[in-house]
Amino acid sequence: MFQSKHFLYEILQKEPLMGSFLYDRGIFYSKYSNLTVKDVCSLHNIDSKLLLSDMADWYSLRDQPSVSDLKSIPVDLLIAYLQSMHQRFLWRRLPYMQDLIENLDPLEFNSSDIIKDLKFIFPIFVDDFIHHIHEEEDQLFRNVLEMYAIAKRGKNPGKMFMLTNQKPIHEMAALHHDDDDEMEGIRNLTSNYQLPENSELNLRVIFAELQEFEEELSRHACIENEILFPKAIALQKEVQKKIISTSFLN
Repeated sequence: MFQSKHFLYEILQKEPLMGSFLYDRGIFYSKYSNLTVKDVCSLHNIDSKLLLSDMADWYSLRDQPSVSDLKSIPVDLLIAYLQSMHQRFLWRRLPYMQDLIENLDPLEFNSSDIIKDLKFIFPIFVDDFIHHIHEEEDQLFRNVLEMYAIAKRGKNPGKMFMLTNQKPIHEMAALHHDDDDEMEGIRNLTSNYQLPENSELNLRVIFAELQEFEEELSRHACIENEILFPKAIALQKEVQKKIISTSFLN
């Protein structure tokens, strides 16, 4: 598909999302957009044949398990998968998009107002999103794993009473549904990621990344809403039954 003689800007024009692939390998495309793959690989001491081979496999490398595939795995493995997605968001996706947006100069774009607004709103979105992830892991994931350990692995039943005093899982699920659309502000700002006429390459790349990220978040929320919460609610009921049976024995 791509060859060592291709310039990075040519690659990004054909596939804007390839920028994140390069970023993961230490190449921030905008700094080298006028260099060929061969020249960039030489600067970074990278095997150009291997990089081009990985580029050719890029679509398969992005494959994720289907939602139906995840329905059959135990809840502890499901949470481990969701946590790995969180790490991908925090350490790969967000830093790349932050770098893209921070390095924009509104004066270099026809759509300068969009750039100014994006540079203002994106850091706020990142802070809120990071808070959401930490809250989810510290509360929801931890509680579900505790219940799983009690229900399936015979962990200390003395902790059961403490868990029953936590916020019910169905209430967490309702709040999660209400809080699903985290990118509404950015989507509205970008007119649903519709590019202005004759848009510059950097804007095309950013819009493509933001839209891709929203799709990832939507899939992530779907896994939680359709798989994690039903499993968690069933676990909570199982733990409550164990509490009742334990109290009768005492």
